[in-house]
Amino acid sequence: MKDLATVWQISLLIISFFFSPTFSFATIGDRLLLEINQHTFTQRELEIHMAIKSLALKPGSNFLDINETNWLKNLALFKKDMIIFQETRRLGRFQPSEERIQEIAVKVRNQLKNNKKWQSFSRRLGIERLTFLRSISNLIQIEEYRRLKETSKDKNWLIELENKYVIRTFRNAKTFKKISPNL
Repeated sequence: MKDLATVWQISLLIISFFFSPTFSFATIGDRLLLEINQHTFTQRELEIHMAIKSLALKPGSNFLDINETNWLKNLALFKKDMIIFQETRRLGRFQPSEERIQEIAVKVRNQLKNNKKWQSFSRRLGIERLTFLRSISNLIQIEEYRRLKETSKDKNWLIELENKYVIRTFRNAKTFKKISPNL
């Protein structure tokens, strides 16, 4: 009888663990959002890319903080950007110079000086120098390709590009989740 009571207590402990607030609100390190031609993209990449893009393309603006209200819009924009990025990688001729990367990096860093919100964001996502510069390099490639195509006569270039690639959106990608990969 004593063994049955012990088994019962252990069972209740295990069951209560699964329904505890700690378990249901566990920290998410990162998650997959998209796959484009067998190259996956994560939420961390999305948040970093969109934050840096907002600063690099709109000087003087605050960096974009991704949240529930702007999630779907930014997921769609990120998807388009990564389709273009995949095309620039395939073509291999949109590599920015080191000087151009540094020029944009300095502009973005100047906007972020003493910005406590950015510092918290950067700490949470573990943004290091290399990640920062790679994101800027990717952004330059995307924007150079976009500028080239937008000056051409082909107005359906992005739709044609989307149809060219195998694109998969992972389950639950359309729902915002707060991630903390560096905690």
